[in-house]
Amino acid sequence: MLQKAFPILEFDDDKNVFIKPYKMIIPMEGIPKTCVLCFFSEAIEKMTKEYSYKILSNFLSEGINYPMYELDYKNKKIV
Repeated sequence: MLQKAFPILEFDDDKNVFIKPYKMIIPMEGIPKTCVLCFFSEAIEKMTKEYSYKILSNFLSEGINYPMYELDYKNKKIV
C-alpha cells in the first residue's frame, strides 16, 4: 500500500480485494461516466452559483435525498 500523510490520498493496488465496486456499479443511461462526490454543502452551493447545471436525478443516503447535478467543466460533462 502506498501510504500518504492523509489517508484519503492512499492507494492500495492489491488485486485480492474484498469490496469490488466494479461488480456493484450499474451504468445509467444518460449519466456521464465522470462523477465527483462532495459532502461539503458550501462547495456544492458555490458550484451551483458559478456553473450552469441541471439536476439529473436524486439519490438517498442516510435518510437524506440529495440532488445529482450535471454540469460542463472544461468542455466535459460531469456529475
